[in-house]
Amino acid sequence: MKWMKEAGLTTPPIIESNRSSNEFDLVLLPHHLLNQQDLEWLAQFAIMKLSDAERRALVLLREMGAMTNQDYRQVNGVDTLVASRALTHLRDLGLLTMKGSGNRTYYTLSDFALTPPISSLSGGVTPHISSLNEGFPEDFPRMSEKLINDLKSLEKRSSSEKIRFLIKALCALKALQLVHLSKIFNRAPRYLRDKFLTKMIQEGELAYLYPEQPTHPKQAYVVPNKEK
Repeated sequence: MKWMKEAGLTTPPIIESNRSSNEFDLVLLPHHLLNQQDLEWLAQFAIMKLSDAERRALVLLREMGAMTNQDYRQVNGVDTLVASRALTHLRDLGLLTMKGSGNRTYYTLSDFALTPPISSLSGGVTPHISSLNEGFPEDFPRMSEKLINDLKSLEKRSSSEKIRFLIKALCALKALQLVHLSKIFNRAPRYLRDKFLTKMIQEGELAYLYPEQPTHPKQAYVVPNKEK
């Protein structure tokens, strides 16, 4: 690690040791040189204003598949508390999934992070899901030309009223999970949930597919029968 630092390699190696077998794995990753694909992938999360340490962790996670608190500490040269806060922050943003428990806790990239959200729909679409980009379930019902055009015109700075209208219009056709809505609207899951979905449920515009189990693993959002 000392030699790499002296050589100007800012991303230190990952050292995973096993005391019982008296072995260790040394993972050398030259991610002080991010390639174009890395930069393009990270660009989709610009709205989240991630720190350099968090961005570095995401790139390494995509390369390695999993990351522990110790890995984060080694990569970014921080203590346990800072690493824990950063990983929790990335999880709350919907970018990471936490697995395991206790000292066996580790993190993987979420479905939202692995599949780039769509910023717009493909041109020349027809009123059927097969002509649209990723984000919608394969069995999503046919949509009107107007709804498709409204989705195509969706932008980062679209008004809250337009986004609420589109969320309601889509959920009236089929129950949609948070991961689907996040990709369709190109918004982070936590932002979309806190800014729109929770409020729309409180106001009766939306309802949970499983109202008795708010944390159901397949929880989705629907429009109440009275609103359809």
